[in-house]
Amino acid sequence: MIKVNIDNRTKARVPRRLIEAAVVNAAKLLKLKKKHELTIVFVGDKKIRDLNRKYRAKDNVTDVLSFTDGELEAGMIYLGDIFIDGAQARRQAKEKGISERKEILILAIHGILHLLGFDHVKKAEAFEMEALELGILTKTYN
Repeated sequence: MIKVNIDNRTKARVPRRLIEAAVVNAAKLLKLKKKHELTIVFVGDKKIRDLNRKYRAKDNVTDVLSFTDGELEAGMIYLGDIFIDGAQARRQAKEKGISERKEILILAIHGILHLLGFDHVKKAEAFEMEALELGILTKTYN
């Protein structure tokens, strides 16, 4: 079981059910056996830039940031927080020629995989992470 909290701090519409389905599909695909919880926070350019500068020493807007936690609360493993910049997602969706909902879903899946320990620093890791992202996306967004 995995619980997702969604905190929308923007005026944009957030595809909650689609995100929840992606989280469930990720948990199934990765065979998570314990109870997990995570939070996805939708923010604007200023907030994501502040977070990026503070935690990654990068003074620019980014699309998604993930912060792991791992604390155990009432029998649940709290994985951490994912911050998604809705405005950046909108811009990227337009550039890619896809819907904003799909881009938000892609970013949420990417963030979830980071919370679960996946990374894309090395080529092999990036390939594995992209394959998982595609698998979860395909299962969720048909």
